[in-house]
This record gives sequence, structure tokens and C-alpha cells, in this order.
Amino acid sequence: TARELPHTDGAYAPVFSPDGRWIAFVSGDRLRKVALSGGDPFVLCEVQDAMALGWGERGIVLLDQFTQRLAVANPEGGTPRSIGMGGNTLGLLPGGDAVLVAGGLTNNPDRSVIEIVSLETGQRTPLPAFGVQPRYMSEGFLTFGRGGTLFAVPFDVRLRQVVGQEMAVEHGVRMEVPATAQYVISADGTLAYVPGGV
Repeated sequence: TARELPHTDGAYAPVFSPDGRWIAFVSGDRLRKVALSGGDPFVLCEVQDAMALGWGERGIVLLDQFTQRLAVANPEGGTPRSIGMGGNTLGLLPGGDAVLVAGGLTNNPDRSVIEIVSLETGQRTPLPAFGVQPRYMSEGFLTFGRGGTLFAVPFDVRLRQVVGQEMAVEHGVRMEVPATAQYVISADGTLAYVPGGV
């Protein structure tokens, strides 16, 4: 049964808090959060052309859609902390203290280097993998799209290193310019995707 959260008109880019009790979202030029238990949303900070991308231990990850710069917002409010350039697509790593980024300012996904960005220091660590929409699977793989194909590569999340060779998982996955692959993977490893290629 669907339940509408009050006073969330115009909301987009919603993300759950790690404990599942709150949802952060962007509405107009504000980042807000609202409790699932009820009540009015709280304004956390002002944003411009930004979307929320994840909520981890370090805070709420934001991406400026125009400049592609990353920032981390405090869930209790205050000015977001800039951590440098992001990419067109990204995903949180377990623990929420780092993100996978890909895309950068290139329109060619075949040349998009996947990197790990620390949310504490902004340090970037490139990985020997190229593609878009990187995601971490709990089974110990990174997945990403390239040229209409979804790939997976073994990944040690503790060492944060690629530890094997990439393999093709599914062909004919829809991918958009500049750098979006239309797929999602559930916690139990089930893949859902939009067919269509590049």
C-alpha cells in the first residue's frame, strides 16, 4: 500500500538513511529530510542543481548536476562540505565512507575510468575498470556498463582493489549518453535492466 509523505511536493532524488527511519530529498533549492513516522520535512541546507545520491556514515552525498562536483551534507544541517569532482554516475561502497564514480566530463563511456573517492579526504583511487554506473555487489563484485553490455569484476571491498578479470554478464542493456546504464541489482543478486543497447 502506497502512503504519501506530506509536504514533499516537487521532491526528487530521494535516499534512505542508513537506519531506514528518514528519507532525504531535494525540493527546489533545498535539501530536506522527512521522518517515515510522520511530521513535516526539515530543511538541511541550500543546494543548486544538485541531487542526493546516497546516505552513508559520513553524511548525505550530493552531486552538482552542472559542475559534477561532489559534496557531503550533514544530516543535522549546515553547509555541505565539498570533496572535489565526481562523475556522471556513482554508487556508495559499504560503510558509506567512499563512493565509486565514473563518467567524469567525458561523453565516451568506453573511456570512463572507475574511481574510488574518499568522502573524508576527497582522495581518488583509479581502478583498472572502464565503464559507467558502477555498483558494488555484496557477493564481492563491481558491476558497470560499457558499450551496451553489463560487466562484473571481482572486487575486495576491504582492500578496495580489483582482484580478478572482468566478465560480461548481460548484453543488450540500455545505456544513455552521457553515462548512464539502465540496470539495478537487488541485495540477493537479482538483476533487472532495461533492454536496448547503447
